[in-house]
Amino acid sequence: MELMGCNLNSCNMPLGMENKAILDTQISASSHLSNMFATWSPSQARLNLQGRTNAWRPQVFQGNQDSFTPVVNALDPPLFTRFLRIHPRSWANHIALRLELLGCEAQQQY
Repeated sequence: MELMGCNLNSCNMPLGMENKAILDTQISASSHLSNMFATWSPSQARLNLQGRTNAWRPQVFQGNQDSFTPVVNALDPPLFTRFLRIHPRSWANHIALRLELLGCEAQQQY
């Protein structure tokens, strides 16, 4: 993800999921699984795996087919945003989502 004022080619730094700069209180989910074998809740989403202004812009990305292969997807065009919604539409076996957002901090103040 590129944020306003960043060089696209060098704008690929982790933005805070893995190092907890994005707080647990800033992550939400409509549902989650918790049982004795696995727990997939918003606070467990912090693993580094891999339009128009002010409007929702749906985009479809391919994920992995196993539980360990990282997949990197680019937002094209890059975006400047405060919020990002991820809505899984299909999956194989059990659904789980882990992610890190890659980009750079905005260099302009608004």
